Amino acid sequence: LVPDACVVTTAPETFPKTQGMWARWGRSSQLNTIRSLWLIKYPFAFFVAWGDILMAPFTVYIVAVHWPLTFWYGHSTTPLLQAVSYAIIGMMMTMVIRQFPHLWKYPKSWWMLPVFVIVMTYAQFIRVYSLLTLYKISTWGGARSGGSATNAADDRAWVIYEAP
Repeated sequence: LVPDACVVTTAPETFPKTQGMWARWGRSSQLNTIRSLWLIKYPFAFFVAWGDILMAPFTVYIVAVHWPLTFWYGHSTTPLLQAVSYAIIGMMMTMVIRQFPHLWKYPKSWWMLPVFVIVMTYAQFIRVYSLLTLYKISTWGGARSGGSATNAADDRAWVIYEAP
């Protein structure tokens, strides 16, 4: 290890660029999982990887389709505010379980949990978009300097290396 090494993180300056970064990460992550035939040999890894991919469409369906239709057509006796409260509490409990080691080590992070739940729910929509647009990355790609892999003319990833 190099004791005087320096790590610099470049983050997008605007929220739309951050969404683009999340979509790019989602595409590469999900595409690599789909292409990984070796996962079949390891049932637990297969379950975790594919569960991660399939959770996003399920979450988006519940939030964007099922709930609105249920309340619109009156198939629910639970008031909307109560149902949303249950959902947020349930998601926070799930996030507490997943993030417990961090929350135990850094107790000041507890106040950020509701914001984290909202951002992660929104990120599920971006994951579904990434899953539906896997065709936009077919070679090794990366972010251009400035934090965005896209431009106005073409929404494809910037190619760093393409096999001959």
